[in-house]
Amino acid sequence: MKCSVQAGRIAFLAIIALAVASGATISASGAGGAIPDCVIGVGALNCDQGPGTPGLFQSTINIAAAGSILAAGNNLTLTLTEMSHTWLGDLQMSLEHVGFGGATFLFRPGANINTDTGYGTNLSGTYRFNNNFTGNPWTSTTTLPAGDYYPTGASYSSAETPFSDFFNGQIVAGDWRLTIRDLNDMDTGSLGSWSLDIETPSEIPEPAQVLPLLGALLAGAWRLRRRQ
Repeated sequence: MKCSVQAGRIAFLAIIALAVASGATISASGAGGAIPDCVIGVGALNCDQGPGTPGLFQSTINIAAAGSILAAGNNLTLTLTEMSHTWLGDLQMSLEHVGFGGATFLFRPGANINTDTGYGTNLSGTYRFNNNFTGNPWTSTTTLPAGDYYPTGASYSSAETPFSDFFNGQIVAGDWRLTIRDLNDMDTGSLGSWSLDIETPSEIPEPAQVLPLLGALLAGAWRLRRRQ
């Protein structure tokens, strides 16, 4: 009898484990490349307020995975690997889920509408962005330390602009595009590669999935009982 009770307990725990199974993390990576310089137009101070041609880097990841993005919380992490650029205050960075919307996650740190330059901080290393991170990329220093930062997407503002405001609950599948614009002259850079880690919700299995497992485990418990 002891064995049958134990087997029944195992069956119950197995079903509970299925019901609370953790959601998957979907990961994908994209190519890097050069970040060219802005070409300022005649009579302009920069390519932000124009006229001019911003330096433009774009790279697209296609994700075919099924599922949806977790509907709340810190559900998306963007990683910029081996990024190098002088004068961080020149840069605008955004992430777009093509056809669904996008989010600027950094806009010219240290600049404002009345100035043509932002912070002269350099980038050198790998930088990750997530709502839950505590690093502030609006840091005036020689080189921004590689590490973890929260998104600051509002124009000329260091205020946090969470990815969750833009991507909660969307389907995961489709094209995801990273865009980096250089909006002032004399500084260039490059990106080694970039990647996304997207959290999806836990899935409670359908009864059709649970019942065969329950039947098999209870049958095993019955056989063990008969042997006692």
